[in-house]
Amino acid sequence: MALQWILDMPRFDIDDDGEVEDFQFVMDANLRLSHQHRTGYLIEGGSNVVDILTDIYEQLGGDAPSDGKKQQILVDLGGGQHITEVEGQISEGSSNRWGTGDGHPTWDQTGAKPYKQIQLLDRVLQLAEIDSRPAPPDKNDYPDGHAATLSIGMYGEEFPALSVAPEQPEVNFDAEQESSTATVSMSCVELASLGSPVSQKQNTS
Repeated sequence: MALQWILDMPRFDIDDDGEVEDFQFVMDANLRLSHQHRTGYLIEGGSNVVDILTDIYEQLGGDAPSDGKKQQILVDLGGGQHITEVEGQISEGSSNRWGTGDGHPTWDQTGAKPYKQIQLLDRVLQLAEIDSRPAPPDKNDYPDGHAATLSIGMYGEEFPALSVAPEQPEVNFDAEQESSTATVSMSCVELASLGSPVSQKQNTS
């Protein structure tokens, strides 16, 4: 099976009709994938912090740090970021779902002209509130919370799908050179939910 990029947006009421829409965007053509870990430590340096951690380290039987001036004591509890970057191609006539998937003339642009596909994605990204907030207790909007979900390769199969927020999405369409295709590129930052305990490997910055 070909590698697929599947972005499920948080379900929300995009048109204020009282019903939530379920947007999914799928690409599998000319995919380029990369993963990055941007390290960021919750405790970095600082004389008081270093003194406290040095005392703890010595109590646990470790040796005191040497007298070098450029050493750091770091605590990695998830202060960095896990980034998934993908670039791919969408095309007219594709059967990959692009929108609600229910044939709606506006919110489902599966197989539509590429400029319509990229403008639907652009509009949804404009209006969706994508972040770490859980489902609100007193509203029907965002019933599953505010995070988007990214499935690609082993993420979504062998590993859990990633709860993410899109970062710097870019869509390109050239009506003269490639009138039947468009390019979509996006970075997705993994999120920690504010409604559940924070995993050591989730972004908390």
